[in-house]
Amino acid sequence: MFAPERHAALSTGVRERGLKNTALARDPRNATERGHGTEIYTMSKLQFTLRQTVKRLAINGLFAALFAASAVAQPVPLTPGGIFLEKGWDTSMSDGVTTMKELKSLLSSGSSPAPNTAPAPEISIFGNVTYLMPLKDAIAALGLTQQVASKAQVACPGFPYHSLRTYSFNGNFDGGFNTLCMLADEVNQVVAIQFVTATPEKVRIEAPHTNKKWVTFDFANTRVKALSIADVYHGVESGGRGGTRGGTRGVVRIDSLLRVDGKAVNATRIYLPRPMVELILYRISKAGV
Repeated sequence: MFAPERHAALSTGVRERGLKNTALARDPRNATERGHGTEIYTMSKLQFTLRQTVKRLAINGLFAALFAASAVAQPVPLTPGGIFLEKGWDTSMSDGVTTMKELKSLLSSGSSPAPNTAPAPEISIFGNVTYLMPLKDAIAALGLTQQVASKAQVACPGFPYHSLRTYSFNGNFDGGFNTLCMLADEVNQVVAIQFVTATPEKVRIEAPHTNKKWVTFDFANTRVKALSIADVYHGVESGGRGGTRGGTRGVVRIDSLLRVDGKAVNATRIYLPRPMVELILYRISKAGV
C-alpha cells in the first residue's frame, strides 16, 4: 500500500499530466503539428502506392511488348493452304547482290517474279515428295530411316527471309550423293530438295557453264567460293510452267560444281518448284537486282 502522502502526490501528478495533455491537444499550434505529421504520413503512403502502380504498369508493359514481339514473329499463311512465311519475308536486302544476280541468271528463263504463296500439290519436287508436303510425310515418301543430321536456317540471298529451314540427312542417295537436304517452311512443309556431295567424281553432274562472276556452289547452305583459283559451274534444267525438258514438270533443277585449281571438290543438285522460283525472283526484284 502506498503512503497517503505518496498516493496523493501520484494522483496529483497524473492529473497534472492529464491536464497538460489536454492543453496540448487543445493548443492550435500542437494540432497543426499533428496535422502536418498526418499529411506527411499520408503523402508517403500515396507515393509508395504510386511507385507500386508504376512498377506494375512497367511490368505489364514489358509483358505486352514481349507478347507483341512474339505475335509479330509468328509465321503467316498468306494464302489458305499455302506456304507459311514470316512477316517481312520479302524484305529488300543490299547484301548478297552477287548471289542474287547469279540466281536471277539461272532462274529467269521461263519464270517471272511473283509473290506466289498458293499451294500446288500437283507439283512433285522429287520422287513422291510434292510441294508443301509435311516433312514427316516426305521423309516416309523417300524411305528415309536416318535421323536428322543437322538443322539450319536458310540464309541464301534471294530466298524468303527468315522463313525456311534445311533438314539434312546423311547416307547414300541416288546419283552418288551423300547428303540430302529438305528445305521446309515455318510449319515444316517441304518447299525444295537439294543433294550434296564432297566427292563429285562419283556423281554425274551436268554443270557445263562457268562465269567468273559466279560464286555460289551450294544455295541451300549458302556456301560460296573463297579462293581466286576456284571456279563455279552451273547447269539448269527447267520445264518452265508446263514443259518437262530434262526433269519434273513445274520444277527447276540446278546442278552446281566447285572446282579448285581444276579439281572438282563439291557438287550440289537442287530442285526448286515453280512457286519457289517465283518467290525467289520476286524478292530479288524488290532488291532492285
